[in-house]
Amino acid sequence: MMDILTFLSGVIMISVITYLIINVNKFVRNIKCVKKAKKVLVVVAHPDDECMFFAPTLINLCKREKSSVTEVHLLCLSSGNYYSQGKLRKIELRKSCQMLGIPLSNITVVQHTSMPDDPMCLWREDLVGNIILKFIERLSIDTVFTFDEKGISGHLNHKSLYNGLNYLLEEGLIPRGCKIYLLETVNIFRKYSIIFDLIISLIWSNRAFISSLQEVRLAQNAMSCHISQLLWFRKLYMIFSRYIFINTYKKLTESHYSFHKDK
Repeated sequence: MMDILTFLSGVIMISVITYLIINVNKFVRNIKCVKKAKKVLVVVAHPDDECMFFAPTLINLCKREKSSVTEVHLLCLSSGNYYSQGKLRKIELRKSCQMLGIPLSNITVVQHTSMPDDPMCLWREDLVGNIILKFIERLSIDTVFTFDEKGISGHLNHKSLYNGLNYLLEEGLIPRGCKIYLLETVNIFRKYSIIFDLIISLIWSNRAFISSLQEVRLAQNAMSCHISQLLWFRKLYMIFSRYIFINTYKKLTESHYSFHKDK
């Protein structure tokens, strides 16, 4: 028992020290961020996904002095109308994105009758893929960030975004030079380990965005714009989730597609 406690104490101490070093040294902090991105599209399924899952990414990319990015766009593929709150949630999304640093002109919410906000609904991959492709081509996007095949929370709408981009890859429709990055799903223990997942994240991933304590507070303030969604469990999520501190990505490639197709 003592050996386990000693090990956990060591992990916690190393994680805290590493986190402090990263936030003091901006070079170390940014060395694992995606390089050479100019025009970025972050694709989400619902209003509040942007701050619950992608806040470290968006905050870092929107800070021009820390990034080569010139434009950051957000594409939301539903209005979050599961409880008939779509109009309100679109307003909340715009307020949240402004706080995170995304201009209102760079925010698009898609409402399609075949793509309802529903945790049990898997959207058609060709429909999702072609909608995303339209925005990639229209905006000359060179880098896309979205959910991986597990969708972080397992929500089928989240998984649909991955499926749509996989469809584009399979059909050879992704424009040359456009890179797709998938937000990595971790197990429930890592998911709610706050910054203590940092060491594992940096060892296993060479593409990471890490928020300072000030930026974590910014993400929490952005979430407070989603008043309709501030149930008690989401408030706890915004305190304990590692996705408020750390975003790690894997790149969508031909081999990645083949691997999951075979599954």
